[in-house]
Amino acid sequence: SSFSLGHPERQHENMAYTIGDLAAARTARLFDAKMITPTVRWMTFDCGASSTLPIGCLSSVLFHHLDLNQSVHWRPYTPVNPANRGARSFDILVKKVENGIMSNHMHNMIPGDTLLIKGPIPQLSYVPNRRKLINLLAGGTGLTPFLQLIHTALQNPNDETRLRLLFCNYSEEETIWKGKLNWYQEQWPERFDVEYLTAEKLDKNASKTVVGWAMAEKVQESDPLLVSGSDDFVTIMTGAARSAEHTIGGVLQECGYTLENCIRV
Repeated sequence: SSFSLGHPERQHENMAYTIGDLAAARTARLFDAKMITPTVRWMTFDCGASSTLPIGCLSSVLFHHLDLNQSVHWRPYTPVNPANRGARSFDILVKKVENGIMSNHMHNMIPGDTLLIKGPIPQLSYVPNRRKLINLLAGGTGLTPFLQLIHTALQNPNDETRLRLLFCNYSEEETIWKGKLNWYQEQWPERFDVEYLTAEKLDKNASKTVVGWAMAEKVQESDPLLVSGSDDFVTIMTGAARSAEHTIGGVLQECGYTLENCIRV
């Protein structure tokens, strides 16, 4: 298989999701930030002149935060920069979540503030031409892991893998990166297709749209479908949150997807 079905929170649990081993962390300084939708903040971090971040395809960076109660929080964010790019700075998108300790802290940061980070941590491995078709189902900022994959695959002239993306958002103004996604489709029409679903909630009508899209080109059982988004989104789509390993249900089970070809990112 060209994809590892393991999830980074389990693969690196002892290293990354415990209080100890901060010696393996490095400091990232917020260089710049701006709101790109009413709830999503674009944040540029600098690792320092003597440090680079070797971003890989489908990899994330772990951010560390110690709150006022001295509780430790680790949260993975996926850089939106092209993969295989070693640079001292990187960009992430952070959606502000009500009662979200980490996201609220990051939205309150100002340039010059710092956080400890670890990574990059590989989420899945991608091998060019191993699959003829990969379906991508993204909700909101769950798009970010797929940006790395899309850029890596399409920029490789020897890679013929086709990518289909259904991008789901609450509203048009919350739809990030639409111009870039449309540009990819214009430049590589034979290899990349994007459709958009805007719905205030994933009700029965919205679910029918997902089912129709998922079934449209489900030609082979081996064609994988990758799902990325909030826990609520992933649960509706697959019947369980991202950390689940042995369960498949929800909308995608209705489409005939199984644990073998439906992958929570």
